[in-house]
Amino acid sequence: MATLLETTVPSLLGVSDAIVIKNKSTATVQGSINIDNTGKVILGGDTGVQVAPTASTTALTVATWDPAIQVFRDSLVVDTTNFRVGINGGAVGTAPTETFHVSGNSVATGDVVTNYSDERLKTNLNPIESALEKVNSLRGFDYDNVGANLEIGFEPTRKSDVGLSAQELQKVLPHAVCTAPFDMDGEGGSKSGENYLTIRYERVVPLLVEAIKELSAKLESHNH
Repeated sequence: MATLLETTVPSLLGVSDAIVIKNKSTATVQGSINIDNTGKVILGGDTGVQVAPTASTTALTVATWDPAIQVFRDSLVVDTTNFRVGINGGAVGTAPTETFHVSGNSVATGDVVTNYSDERLKTNLNPIESALEKVNSLRGFDYDNVGANLEIGFEPTRKSDVGLSAQELQKVLPHAVCTAPFDMDGEGGSKSGENYLTIRYERVVPLLVEAIKELSAKLESHNH
């Protein structure tokens, strides 16, 4: 059985570190484990992987060093108070705002099934009025984003894209517009206070269906 080496007096290195364990200086690859005076563990030195202890809501935070901006960025956050998991969250200490919160692109090789559509679970069904007029008020366009803004958590994954204006859509179909994920504060509000918006594009489909039906009726009437 291996003998455990216990230390009653931690070896200090610098000001903030309580314990530092390093391999031999002659090793081909240098490595270290740092435990600072807050209980934070950094594997591999100052630019390695950082594991934070339990905070107010976060049970575990794993962060990696971003050399581009010289800070640690959350790679994985487990929030056991609110039962949430965040991946690639941004600055250290950024808590996920939804049950599963991913910053960046996500890929699924199978189906993604969400919410419900069963008519038995719905009441007060009303047709979308003037659907064609509402569609005609919208603009579809291609665009370039304004660039990343790390202060508010805006990190677009593409320079150019296509889409609609959330503000225009909000005027005619407010149910399809909500706070942008990077700006959610976890309590239904805006983290930045600027109320940045995004579109739930799947909720635009009912509007398009009713607009097509209106257009079809006009064409049929014209033909007769």
